[in-house]
Amino acid sequence: MNGKIENDEELKEAYADFCQTASPAERAAIDRILQTAHQQAKDVLAPSERGAPPKVQVQYPSLATAWSELKPETEPVDPRLKPGAAKELFGMRDPVDGQGLIWGTSKYLQLDTGWTEALVGFFKYRNKHAPFGAKPQIIEIPDPVTLALAGDWGTEFWRDDTPSQRVQELIQKGDFAYTLHLGDVYYSGAEDEERAFVDHWPKGKLGSFTLNSNHEMYSGGQTYFDIALSSGGKFAQQQGTSYFALVNNSWLLFGIDTAYFSPASNLYMDGTIDESQQRFLQATAAKYSDRRLAIVSHNEGFDLKGGPTNALWAQVETALGRSPDYWFWGHAHNAVVYKPRKNCRCRCIGHGAVPYGVASDLKGAPEVDWYEKGSAGDDRVPRVLNGHLELILDGRGIEEKLRGEDGSLRWSASDSGRSS
Repeated sequence: MNGKIENDEELKEAYADFCQTASPAERAAIDRILQTAHQQAKDVLAPSERGAPPKVQVQYPSLATAWSELKPETEPVDPRLKPGAAKELFGMRDPVDGQGLIWGTSKYLQLDTGWTEALVGFFKYRNKHAPFGAKPQIIEIPDPVTLALAGDWGTEFWRDDTPSQRVQELIQKGDFAYTLHLGDVYYSGAEDEERAFVDHWPKGKLGSFTLNSNHEMYSGGQTYFDIALSSGGKFAQQQGTSYFALVNNSWLLFGIDTAYFSPASNLYMDGTIDESQQRFLQATAAKYSDRRLAIVSHNEGFDLKGGPTNALWAQVETALGRSPDYWFWGHAHNAVVYKPRKNCRCRCIGHGAVPYGVASDLKGAPEVDWYEKGSAGDDRVPRVLNGHLELILDGRGIEEKLRGEDGSLRWSASDSGRSS
């Protein structure tokens, strides 16, 4: 894919081709997702007490308008999904739901029709995946070492003073040894989008790493493997492979690919790792068994509110022989610090660039220690601060600092590692 979709006709043509080649089960699964997304969007924007946030739990928010675009003769666009409807119904512009999703029509908000580019990519590339790299590198890093992590940052600089640009400039000022992107280049990892991501990503003094994601899989992972992981580029240390390990005398940090083998029938939303990654985790963890363990991934080990651990968690835990000490993930556009789970400290840091609001569902959630609520002061979108995570690994100790896009320290913690 070389650019944005031009109109609804491209979506309809891609869907028609999909219907011709997909099995009945595949088609039914995707149709069910699109219908569900459409209905949930209508439920979110249903009339309610003026000024009250929507209360619907949304599974596929960015596909809200796709079904009516594909089936206008039987499912016309609901007037509640049109620009301005939210303000009329809620007495506010761009309402924020319980997950922090902003239901507006501006760029990267939930009713932005640009999200259908991801669906077009999925229809075109679901059977045209890039070859999976199989040369995982074990890279020695210094002790102490500084790292910057940002998730879901690949929005391009779409307007003046974008969150992505502010986060980029902040990371550059930090002068980190390594920078890690937790995946997602929007809308679909199209060629121009992936090149913009590579061009703008702030490189660490000693190197940079980037993970695969569901959005890059909407282009079959083609641009992720061919452009982002190209030899001689910013991410050349990965040797064309989407998973790797960083190791020093005290720490072993794994970057894993949770998207490539994720089921296409659920639009790559369910994170999973294949047997080659499981073997790599098992063998490397055994070799460095005295190190503290950290995981960096795109997909999460449990849901935003800190519910039960999922199948991905079980895969990682089984491969390592225990739970990791730390796990950092993105995917959900939010910044959340969780209470320890099986002696593992988990952080959602998918707030690198996409606008999001205060997630009211997290208020009082028993498994949540902290989540971002600070206003970004953006008069165009009612959003809270985007940002990134700073890590300092010093011996067995670790220091974490969540920075807002304005440079403010939003949350911090330190752990000496003496009891591990």
